[in-house]
Amino acid sequence: MRKKMMVAVSLLVAMMMFSGCMDVRLSFSLKEDGSGGMNAFMAVNQSIMGDEETSEMESNFFDETGINDANAQIENTPLEYYKDDMLFVGEEFNIQFSDPLIAFSDMAETDELHWTYQGDDVYRFEIPLSQLYEDVASEGMGDVSAMFKAMGGQLIYSFETDYEVIDHNADYIEDDTNYIWDLTEEVFSLNPGRESGFLEIRMEIEASENELRNELEESLDMDRAHRDFHGEILASLGYLKGTDDGLELERNLTRAEGAIMYSRLLGLEEEAQVFASENPNYESGFTDVPEWAEDTLNYLHHLDLVNGISETLYGSNAPMTEAQYTTLVLRALGYSDRDGDFVWSASTQKALDIDLYADDLRDYAYTKGSGQDEMFTRRMMSYISYNALFFENTQTQELLFEARTEE
Repeated sequence: MRKKMMVAVSLLVAMMMFSGCMDVRLSFSLKEDGSGGMNAFMAVNQSIMGDEETSEMESNFFDETGINDANAQIENTPLEYYKDDMLFVGEEFNIQFSDPLIAFSDMAETDELHWTYQGDDVYRFEIPLSQLYEDVASEGMGDVSAMFKAMGGQLIYSFETDYEVIDHNADYIEDDTNYIWDLTEEVFSLNPGRESGFLEIRMEIEASENELRNELEESLDMDRAHRDFHGEILASLGYLKGTDDGLELERNLTRAEGAIMYSRLLGLEEEAQVFASENPNYESGFTDVPEWAEDTLNYLHHLDLVNGISETLYGSNAPMTEAQYTTLVLRALGYSDRDGDFVWSASTQKALDIDLYADDLRDYAYTKGSGQDEMFTRRMMSYISYNALFFENTQTQELLFEARTEE
């Protein structure tokens, strides 16, 4: 959703510049009552451009957004109005997100819009303008401002919020809550006065119900809304290791990596090293286990905690599925598929049924994109793992995080 949404935002601006007679208004909202969304208003001066130009823009915006409509309510309204006796025709798209903070975090990480955590519960909304200035200059459009305005063209961004505003550089404010940047003239200026439009707001985000988890998250002061939060906090706690390429959260999780994470959730890494030193000739029978995972896989095999894809192959480099990894996590939490607590192929639903993710700021629905056949990534593994750390084991009534820290 994130990349496609910003493609659509770029499309609006590009169409405005090259047609020379667009009415473009891009609005965002985020309210204390939990509501929030995005409104895209775009229209062509049909009196000048004619019917053919207008028809080319119909419905293209929504097709490009790629929004998962399971997480948003979307309305599309045709536009037809007169401005200074000129007929404008276009469309208005109103998108209300089911979880605005998460949606903003996911969609605003590109060059067109920024939504970043500043610490101390402060978020910054930013409209980078330097690239837009460069695009206008490269097209030789720096001298068409007067003509653009005369044809009814305008480019306006706005952000409506009733949260506490810490700082901003909006051109003006309406009704004490709507911050507006009118870029109609500035975008064509050869000497623009600012590199970005911005707004900083302080949001009191609901704390975790788990006291231990809440204390941890407050002490680290990380952005809990960010899609990489779970991977980054697991890394800071020592559960997740990266490579020379970083945490690689967008990559497929392999079966070997899944087994390693399973052992870390159980706090078995040190035990595995001891077992390896005391049993140097132990053989699991698996011939495809990489050296870096061998000690851990041998120990998990010894404990009868993992199975291979055959007697001689563990399937180390094969992609792990969400059901396979969730099965391991449920076992770590005291559930047994052997005893009939769940069926491994339905482990994903079992995790939802027991409310494994209920205490997370990011709803499970927001871990999914619009496609249904997505690969199971290290990011999704991190989401499952981090939530499991603070979920009570059904057999011991302990938390995995507590059990590890007490060792």
